[in-house]
Amino acid sequence: YVEEDSEELGEAGEASQTEIVSEENKSLIWTLLKQVRPGMDLSKVVLPTFILETRSFLDKLSDYYYHADFLSEAALEENAYNRMKKVVKWYLSGFYKKPK
Repeated sequence: YVEEDSEELGEAGEASQTEIVSEENKSLIWTLLKQVRPGMDLSKVVLPTFILETRSFLDKLSDYYYHADFLSEAALEENAYNRMKKVVKWYLSGFYKKPK
């Protein structure tokens, strides 16, 4: 792990965090929407996984290790309460990046 001096974080909803839907995906989305009827049980609709999350499982797991320095600090902590706070800080730090 190499610590960076500064890190650029964008605001939620910025253009850099949005993605334009390709024509191929638009047709797939329209096909799915045409299948949905009023009063239909939505749990029966099957969505392809790439619609729900475009990143791989390994890529999502790597978010938690982006701030490994927080976990290293927790390992050095003597007080159990402060150690637990640092572990929670490390765990929650993986959620700050919005997936593309």
